[in-house]
Amino acid sequence: MIVRKFHVVLILLVIMIFAINIYFMSQNEKQTIYIPGKQTDTIKIEEPVTTKPDLIQISTKCTSDSDCSWKITNCCTENAGGHWQCISQESQMECNEFLLCPQVISPKPEASCSCVQGSCAAG
Repeated sequence: MIVRKFHVVLILLVIMIFAINIYFMSQNEKQTIYIPGKQTDTIKIEEPVTTKPDLIQISTKCTSDSDCSWKITNCCTENAGGHWQCISQESQMECNEFLLCPQVISPKPEASCSCVQGSCAAG
């Protein structure tokens, strides 16, 4: 008698877990089912939704050497593939938080960054 009650409780428990799983699976709006070997499958990578786009306005105009400096222009860091350019201090750089950068070190160039004929140039 005790064994029969135990079996009934186990069956009810399995049914309840199954029902909870079906509920949570139905809440997931996007499901991707991959079938190996199917040649018509396309993999879609969705870009993250950001609140604002990157704002990168690079200027090389200058009047003196103090107007120019080395700055990273690809929104990465010096330790993660930053691309250094000799640009004007007037340049605007606003980067959003979602960014994929190569994991390579790119130290600040040692060459001078100065104003040559009204334009910032490495020298």
